[in-house]
Amino acid sequence: MGSPLRDPVRSAVQAQGVDASGNPQAYWITDGKDGVPATFQVTDVRTGERIFDQQVASGVLSHAIAFSKSEGAVYVAMTDGSWYRWTVGAKSLETLPRIDALPNHADSAIWALTVADDGVVYVGTSKALLASFNPQTNKLTDLGAPVDGATAIRSLQVAGDS
Repeated sequence: MGSPLRDPVRSAVQAQGVDASGNPQAYWITDGKDGVPATFQVTDVRTGERIFDQQVASGVLSHAIAFSKSEGAVYVAMTDGSWYRWTVGAKSLETLPRIDALPNHADSAIWALTVADDGVVYVGTSKALLASFNPQTNKLTDLGAPVDGATAIRSLQVAGDS
């Protein structure tokens, strides 16, 4: 029996999707620490091979990741307001517009992501505010507070037509 890890690698969120050929993939991000940013990773589910990994430009913790079937891309958000897109097969992560660039979202952390069938990404924040991101235009839009009195949005799910 092995020894317990003193400082374990943590991965709070994962998502699953497929590559261009339909092969299953797992997407996950490991927490950073002490000035070292988090690392986004992609694994081939069948072989266990790591296909891609890259440290994010900013952020050490993530609570939100989502796969877009329509786009063939993965969105990963950090608690510092930064977030990224990795298109399946790409050589690097793409930095997206920061959530705290929206006037009402200053000092917001992204705590939830979901993707509608039409590809629009919905973002829930630590300030209980909602935003949408259109991948066709790269435009981030403030949608306000969906529920009065809420203190945060920790999960999101698209229901019905988006």
